[in-house]
Amino acid sequence: MQPKGTRFQSKDRQVQMSPKVLETWINETLQDAEHLDIPGVILKPEHQNPISRYGIDRLVLFGAGIPSETIDRIYRSLFVYSVGFYELIKTCLQHTEKKYSMITNIWKVFAILLEYCCRTDYRMLISEISKEHKAELEQLDRDYQKKSEEQANNEKVLKENLDTQQKMCEELQREMMNEKQMRLKLEEDYTQNTKNHEEEVQLRLKFESKLNNMHSAHRDLETRYKRVLTDLNNA
Repeated sequence: MQPKGTRFQSKDRQVQMSPKVLETWINETLQDAEHLDIPGVILKPEHQNPISRYGIDRLVLFGAGIPSETIDRIYRSLFVYSVGFYELIKTCLQHTEKKYSMITNIWKVFAILLEYCCRTDYRMLISEISKEHKAELEQLDRDYQKKSEEQANNEKVLKENLDTQQKMCEELQREMMNEKQMRLKLEEDYTQNTKNHEEEVQLRLKFESKLNNMHSAHRDLETRYKRVLTDLNNA
């Protein structure tokens, strides 16, 4: 399928294509491929254009630092080395009865050659990713060890504070028990003193009563004595 407004010629001639038309063609082709059960097809998110799902739309590529001219070359290359190469194979195999099997074989070799050309880059990419992941893991491990040490120190401080608080609590409990015992003893002493005071008051009242009786008897005796003296003098 060739996009409208494009013109594919032999390799000795120049390929003239509109980048915008090619971008539209790639997007529509990816959309048509969704119904062909092709491995690797990305179907989600559904609200995005297919070219955006694969991360090769112009904004994404330009945002990744790829110049606009190189983006145009990418779109032209995707067309030339897919449709162009396929059309070239069909042209070369017009006179064979096994053209579809031959096309498949040539296409398989073409795919293997692409994989072979990219093998070193893949290894370098995997190596770089492994290094990045290793560095990230080492950094995460360092951060984890740092956090673990901080947590251990915090737990140590908390344990020391807890032990101190426990000792203070035990000391306060001992003081409370001593104060309780002292309060009970004071209450007992107060009860005993109150009892003694009441007994003393009762005894004092009895003593005062006896003393008052004695004073009364003494006064009565003095009165009688004076009366007797008076009677004796008169006699």
